[in-house]
Amino acid sequence: MTVIGPTVGLERPAEGSLFEYLASVAPPPGATLARALEELPKIQVLEGRVSFRDRARGEAFALDGIGATLAAAGSDRLHLALRVNGGRWQHGEHVLAVGPSEFEGTFDGPDLSVTTTRLALGRSRLAASGRIATLTSAPQAVLDVQATAALEDLRLVLPALPPTGTLTVKGQLTGTLD
Repeated sequence: MTVIGPTVGLERPAEGSLFEYLASVAPPPGATLARALEELPKIQVLEGRVSFRDRARGEAFALDGIGATLAAAGSDRLHLALRVNGGRWQHGEHVLAVGPSEFEGTFDGPDLSVTTTRLALGRSRLAASGRIATLTSAPQAVLDVQATAALEDLRLVLPALPPTGTLTVKGQLTGTLD
């Protein structure tokens, strides 16, 4: 199945929480990855767009030119490839360019093997690969990470940083993502 040009817009009102609702959604009883793959073996999205506005925090983002493929990779594995051509992230009065960015990985039951992750935000870049185990409860991550962050980009969320400079990080991220 191919979907061309889908647009998704989400908004979190200042007085409520969209995240609480999304976190409460559970799969139907008896749902398994293998059963879902039998019913719909491949989904492809071309030229998608996603936008989100958080009125409570004064943030918004929009991602354009989204391409994604979700396909069976064996009897109980699911391969995901995602690419974002561009977009923007707004935090208060500050706006940063997003993209191009890409992700490639495989779901194996509750685990995710991350083959490639490349993110671009403003002049900052992040690359990661590794594994996240038990996505469904207390995910355990082991990711090799390499990042170069422009301090002017980081100042959007950490205003105490110096106005210019670069932070470079190379290492392994391990622990529970909760």
